[in-house]
Amino acid sequence: METKTTTSPPQKPRLIWLNISVFTLTFFIAVIGTPLWAWHHGFDWMQITALIVAFSFCGLSITAGYHRLWAHKTYQAHPVLRFIFAIGGAFALQNSAFIGHPITVFTIVT
Repeated sequence: METKTTTSPPQKPRLIWLNISVFTLTFFIAVIGTPLWAWHHGFDWMQITALIVAFSFCGLSITAGYHRLWAHKTYQAHPVLRFIFAIGGAFALQNSAFIGHPITVFTIVT
């Protein structure tokens, strides 16, 4: 007797319209607003330093926090560091670390 197994195609994740709106809005602000600001006001060292610090903090929080800390259960960190990474991930406009990150699903599936 032959058993017939049917596999359904993987479901597409649902669209999160709030995220789409936020990223679309910030993209247009960056593309239009940044050159206008630079033309009319310019940038000083404080703004450039803030950009570098924020970019580095967000990148580290995504890599060390969202990818390693919450996706790989063997990676451990002090609760204060976990909090700092959660703040940095939120600052980088990632989804909540507590409801799961797409890399978590990928890591569990593979």
